[in-house]
Parts: sequence; C-alpha cells; structure tokens
Amino acid sequence: MPYTHQEELNARGQSRQLGIFTTANAAGAGVLGLVVWQLTRMLGVTGDFWDARFWVQAALVLAGAALGVAVTFRWSGLSLLDRLLLWIGFQQRRLARHTRLRPQAAVVGDADGGMPAVYRDGEVLLRPYRPEEDADA
Repeated sequence: MPYTHQEELNARGQSRQLGIFTTANAAGAGVLGLVVWQLTRMLGVTGDFWDARFWVQAALVLAGAALGVAVTFRWSGLSLLDRLLLWIGFQQRRLARHTRLRPQAAVVGDADGGMPAVYRDGEVLLRPYRPEEDADA
C-alpha cells in the first residue's frame, strides 16, 4: 500500500511573486484596497481627476492596500491575519468548552503477527510494509 506524502502543507498562497511579496500579500493588498475604495465612494470622498477629493481617495486606497500587505506579511512566522484567525478559532472553542485539542482515537489491531495495523471505523488506515508482498505482485 503506497503512501503519498504531501509536501509543503503550509505553503498555500506563499509562492513568491515579486521579491519578498507573495500571492497572499497581493491578494491582501487587492482586497483591502478595493474595500477602502468602496467605502470612500459610499462616503462621497470622490471627485474629478484633478480634484482634491480624488487625491484624498487615492491616498486612502493606497493606504488600504499597504495595510492589506502588512496584515498578510509573515513578520515572525505567522501573519497578523493568521494570528487573528487562530484567536477567533480559540474563542469559539472556549465558548463551546472544547479548549483541549485531541486527535481522533485510532484502533490498533495485532492481526499481522506482532506487526500492528491501524484501523479506524473498520477500515485499515496503516499496514506494516512487508517486502515479500511486493515480490508476489
């Protein structure tokens, strides 16, 4: 039974695009820049191209994009967004009184002559490797 090993499980959205900036940074800049642009339009902070309100809106949108990069940038291993999501998840578990994380229990059977196989819900999850089984195939 071959085992497929997943590489870089935590690398989702972390491919480098420009220097030290990643896909997640670009997405954060785009999302927050767009949200600030929509808020300034709703509040009426917009005008013609050479109008002062246009330049105020442009500055706010650029500040929102910079904030989007800062929130998704990995300063010390985790981004601020990741820390916020972990904190929210813990608060939800705390409200449900499930603050201790436990893996699901796996049943270990000793059916292979001293070499245990791991079962869960009646299905074999892991079986010991035996070279003689590959030679028969």
